Amino acid sequence: MSSAKRSLQEVDNELLDFAAQNDANIERDKEQAPKRRKRIYEAITQYSMNTQDEAGSNSNLSYPGYIKKVKLRNFMSHENFELELGPQLNFIVGNNGSGKSAILTAITIGLGGKTSDTNRGTKLTDLIREGTASTKITLYLDNRGPGSYDPEKFGDTIIIERTIRRDSSNVFSVKTENGNEVGNKKKDVQLIVDFFSIPIINPMCFLSQDAARRFLTASTSQDKYHHFMKGTLLEDTKINLDNASAIVSKAQENMRLHAGSLQVLKQEYKDSKKLAREFNKTSDLNEKKMLLCAKILSLDIEANTKSSNAVEQEIVNNGNQIKNFGKRIEKRKADIERFVSDQKKAEEGIENQMNIINTRDQDFRAKKDEVAKLRGLYNAEERNQTQTKQSITDCKNRIQLFNKKIAKFEQKINEEMGGDREAMKEQLKTLEKERDVAQGNLSAMQTTLRDLQNREKRECDQRNVEVRSLEDGIAAKTSEYNKIKTGNNDFLLNFDRKINQLFAEIERNKNHFHSMPIGPLGRFVSIKREYNQWTQNIQKFLSSTVSSFLVTDLNDDRLLRRIMKKCNIRNIGVLIYKMKRLDVSSFLVKASYPTIYDAVVFDTPEMESLFIDVTYLEKVVLIENYKEARNFLQGNPGKIRMALSLRDRNSGYQLRGANQLDSVKYESQIKIKVGSSNEDNLAYLKQTIDEEIKEIEKIKNKYETVIFNTRQEMKTTNETMKRLSEDVKRKGHEITQLTVKANAIVDTGLLTSMNEERDKQEGAVAVYEATVKEIDAKLDELREKIQPIKISYDNAKRSLRDANKTLDELKAAVNSRSDKVERYNADIQNCEHEIEKLSQKNKSLEQNKEVLVNGITKQKLSLEQICSIEELQKANLPDKKDELKREIDKISKDIRRAENSIGISEEKVVQLFNESRAKYKDAYNRLESLETTLIQLQQSIKERVIKYNLNVNETFLKANLDFIGSLKMRKLTGKLFFKKEEHSLEIYVSTPGDTTERSVDTLSGGEKSYSQMALLLATWEPMRSRIIALDEFDVYMDQVNRKIGTGLIVNKLKDKVRTQTIIITPQDIGKITDINDSGVMIHRIKDPKRQNNSDNRAI
Repeated sequence: MSSAKRSLQEVDNELLDFAAQNDANIERDKEQAPKRRKRIYEAITQYSMNTQDEAGSNSNLSYPGYIKKVKLRNFMSHENFELELGPQLNFIVGNNGSGKSAILTAITIGLGGKTSDTNRGTKLTDLIREGTASTKITLYLDNRGPGSYDPEKFGDTIIIERTIRRDSSNVFSVKTENGNEVGNKKKDVQLIVDFFSIPIINPMCFLSQDAARRFLTASTSQDKYHHFMKGTLLEDTKINLDNASAIVSKAQENMRLHAGSLQVLKQEYKDSKKLAREFNKTSDLNEKKMLLCAKILSLDIEANTKSSNAVEQEIVNNGNQIKNFGKRIEKRKADIERFVSDQKKAEEGIENQMNIINTRDQDFRAKKDEVAKLRGLYNAEERNQTQTKQSITDCKNRIQLFNKKIAKFEQKINEEMGGDREAMKEQLKTLEKERDVAQGNLSAMQTTLRDLQNREKRECDQRNVEVRSLEDGIAAKTSEYNKIKTGNNDFLLNFDRKINQLFAEIERNKNHFHSMPIGPLGRFVSIKREYNQWTQNIQKFLSSTVSSFLVTDLNDDRLLRRIMKKCNIRNIGVLIYKMKRLDVSSFLVKASYPTIYDAVVFDTPEMESLFIDVTYLEKVVLIENYKEARNFLQGNPGKIRMALSLRDRNSGYQLRGANQLDSVKYESQIKIKVGSSNEDNLAYLKQTIDEEIKEIEKIKNKYETVIFNTRQEMKTTNETMKRLSEDVKRKGHEITQLTVKANAIVDTGLLTSMNEERDKQEGAVAVYEATVKEIDAKLDELREKIQPIKISYDNAKRSLRDANKTLDELKAAVNSRSDKVERYNADIQNCEHEIEKLSQKNKSLEQNKEVLVNGITKQKLSLEQICSIEELQKANLPDKKDELKREIDKISKDIRRAENSIGISEEKVVQLFNESRAKYKDAYNRLESLETTLIQLQQSIKERVIKYNLNVNETFLKANLDFIGSLKMRKLTGKLFFKKEEHSLEIYVSTPGDTTERSVDTLSGGEKSYSQMALLLATWEPMRSRIIALDEFDVYMDQVNRKIGTGLIVNKLKDKVRTQTIIITPQDIGKITDINDSGVMIHRIKDPKRQNNSDNRAI
């Protein structure tokens, strides 16, 4: 059994060595406590927790351990390089290729680091300058003040040199300030590095470009947590504690094995006491007993062989199940792959189907408009037909009337006329005047009717224009809504359809601009969600600014206008303005109503300052009712210049002072975002679409009422005209009769006139009838035109319905495949779990089988040593163990009785007794010592775990407080949320315009970069390494975020006198942010073509 595991002796030795080393460490710590600095007893930091704050009275002290000077000879791109560093914050700036990163590499290698730690090669000789045989790195460490390292030996400066030659020799040299060498081993350097707490192997202390990018852009909360724990050495501490616990657990397990062995020795010791009385045996009885034992052994071999075969069969069966599960997994994976492939095709089909639906919807709308147009023409012709037939009826009625008049007039020709002619003439004049008045009124009514008809047409046209305008807006917003929902929206197209062409031209001419244009400015502004009803009114007020680009001088203005003219863009302006950050608090106005400033959010403080400086939006209040706004402005509200009020969906009011009220029409395109996410824009668009649909219904209802009233007036006018016409006819008839009577002369001319008038009416009937035939022909022609268009319309409608049905089917298919993929993945996990269980079971069975086979082999060897199989077969022994054991017990009793009569030498008995007793006592003492040591170690580990957990909580708290302080510098709030159980670190930040804390991954680029930089500084805060270096942290930032990030670094690190920080950047820090502090030094590296950079200067 001992051959299958580590020997107990090996475990004992390891445990005793561990205990001895622990005791030695405790003793050494006690001896060195008065000489070492207090920081060595505090986790993860080189400084005492009770030390005064760095900004306190000790801020002017210089603490030892920082790098005063770096000298490089033939190192990478440097031939002869020398640089003096400050004790606090250092910026190393220079052009790309000037060798900035090589300085950090040299410091890492000079302090004993490996090439692999720098990502600069695979071996040290890769760092030797091309064309030279060796390189030398010389570092000067400050050793002045309290906490210095062996100042009697080294003095105020420790010099560390490392020489690397191409013949693979690698030499260290540790010197005093006078240049006397006192050590030439790597361990000499390591002692100094450890003393000053410069953990060069910690990737968070010396961050290369790749390490900085991995940390600052860590994609998951688990990655962030891992980087934080690794950088603060909490992860290494946890691993060491776990290893120690594992060693103790293993030792405890071995202790149990020791206890069993001790019992065996104890039993041997007890048996040795009885040996003197139980050592006489007869040879015959022993032989028979041996044969009985051999028989039992043979039976055990047979039983163990059967068990081994059964285990083998179970292993085979389990293997077959594993194969079956493997085949099932492969089949599921193949199905999943097929489903995924089909799903991708289905998703592509959905996208294509959406395009088809859009195309068919446009076709359907076009067909619908065409049908409506033809239907309108058809209805107009029908009305003309009805009017013409009515004219025919009127003419025929007039013909009948003329026939009656002619007959009556012919009858009266023969009658004689009489009466008072003068009275008849007076009456005739009166009737003529009344007729003229009636005709004048009839003419006025005809004019009124034409005016009403024109008004009805204008109202119908105006209704159609307003409805069509809203419908076009709804269609555009619906299209934008769908694009945003599917992720295909380009917000910039709302400014101009050729905006992307403009951006491309600007990019091609970027070298001709003094400063790249910024715009359109509307992309950097958004309306808060709670003010979305003011979006279009605010946009109208800011329209000239949000649609403009920003340039810094006249040259850029002329160049940009030429590019716009080239791209045929006329709706975008150009604003000449130099971006700056203002103290906006001095501009803000307190009012009882919200201002535009309260309703909008800007991407950057500089953009906020621009809008305030240019538009005075902080002095414009938002009041829904214009009367309430007018009353407010009449009250002399101080600095308030203007008020905006709501009117309807398409227009609003702008009030300047108490007497000027202007109505403004809104733009159809949205050029300012609503809310802080696509969901807010979607919600705003959906709300706008619904409101405009309601507005269409409202407009239709309004115009239906207006048109109905107009038509009622027309109906009343027609009735009045009819009465006037009848009155004119009646008076004309009376005048005719009275004229005949008054003249008393038969006027055959009147008869002729009536005949001619009747003939005219008959001619008119013929014309109207011909017109009716023409209208019938037109109607037939329109019916023929409408029929195929109606069929095409029905087909388009049916096609659109089928396309929507197909889209629903595709979506259902995608959802169904997704469900199947989830079920199959779950089945694969179950199969893998079963395979793992069977594999573990087989592994255990294999071990059992190996134990059985080894045991059978040993049993067979033991049996061969006792007797042969033939001897057992000849012995005629029982085949049952119980009978054999009874025989053995009987023989044992006979042997004991026989031994009582047989003696043994006293010397032999004493020797056996002493040996067994010595073995037992020795084992007992060793076991007791191990138990005591294990108890001490276990208690020590428990205390260390408690301290570790306290230190973890304290480290998390420090990092969180530092992170919160960094956010406050940009008026942000948030926190670091550490989840120990899930090993994740989540960052939550809320912006000034939105108090809801959100994950940093959902923030804008500037806020996200700033939060990640704050996380890096929060990670550095609990580390307290003597030297921290960061290589090109800002290479992936734009100018705005680089300035903000650099300002944060300066504010946080410039006063840390206990930490030397080295920041490498290609940017000129002096131009990015104002730095005027003694704790900050800027080192500019000269152009790499000079080869000799020994005269680099620090600012």
